[in-house]
Amino acid sequence: MLGATDRHFRYFARLLTKRTVLYTELVNIRAITEGKYTSFANFDELGSPVALQLAGCEPELFAEAAALGEGWGFDEINVNLGCPSPRGVDGGFGARLMLEPELMARCVRAMCGRVSCPVTVKCRLGVGSDYPLSRFVDFVGQLHEAGCSVFIIHARGGNIEWMNTKQNRSLLELRYDDVYRVKELFPNLEIIINGNIATMEQCQEHLRRVDGVMLGRVAYHNPFVLADVDRVLYGDADFQAPSRRQFLEAILPYIAGEMEKGVFLSHFTRHLLGVYHGCRRSRAWKQFLTEKTADKHASLDTLRQAIELAERE
Repeated sequence: MLGATDRHFRYFARLLTKRTVLYTELVNIRAITEGKYTSFANFDELGSPVALQLAGCEPELFAEAAALGEGWGFDEINVNLGCPSPRGVDGGFGARLMLEPELMARCVRAMCGRVSCPVTVKCRLGVGSDYPLSRFVDFVGQLHEAGCSVFIIHARGGNIEWMNTKQNRSLLELRYDDVYRVKELFPNLEIIINGNIATMEQCQEHLRRVDGVMLGRVAYHNPFVLADVDRVLYGDADFQAPSRRQFLEAILPYIAGEMEKGVFLSHFTRHLLGVYHGCRRSRAWKQFLTEKTADKHASLDTLRQAIELAERE
């Protein structure tokens, strides 16, 4: 989800669900500690609850970045140990660090010593060819002893030797039962499951065995799946999600304000391509936005035209 769940997408998503924990895009700890990533300093409370997702491998820098994140208002600091991309492997972060549990335990311990908000870990069921479930259980145990009580587990292993990110999602076996087994072994930990979960029915099924569900690409490519979360999963009968037109009209003032600061329309519309997913005019909506908003001079009227096209009877 690198480059996907930025502050614009989180603003849009929060209009569809008030209860869901949203995660930032993956941010390297050095970008924060060296002052290269400053947009979080203007953290908008509209987005809460939001977790700051960090990548790195140095305990001291992790602690410093976590403290800055908590100071900016984030509700959770998340350590990403699940990204299998070559960029992550080459950069010394992500899934490859599951091979160094002692180091990551030091990182977690350092963060827990600096912040009062939860420090959580997102990981896979292992990485490489020699990573049985017993080894993963030891990994969870070490990080739990260091202070982590919440694990978001992608129900696959990871291959960082020759598979790219897409292949890691599509070619490796889903192992939901192994995640359930981890919950049985650690009943006092909060175990959240991730991996090819796309519907509220699937979420409800998993919630019979674990504590939470993470939706990844489905929530980005079909954001209106989030419109059912508060009612179905949180039992909030009073929450009324907007229609697609209401949602789009509600975000127009936000987009207008950001465009006045010099942000191009395409920075927003790339997050909106899936708004009409499954609807009759979905293809026309995507094509119009893709073709018409690529021009840096595109105005907000372009988005209004797209809305009328998609809503046409």
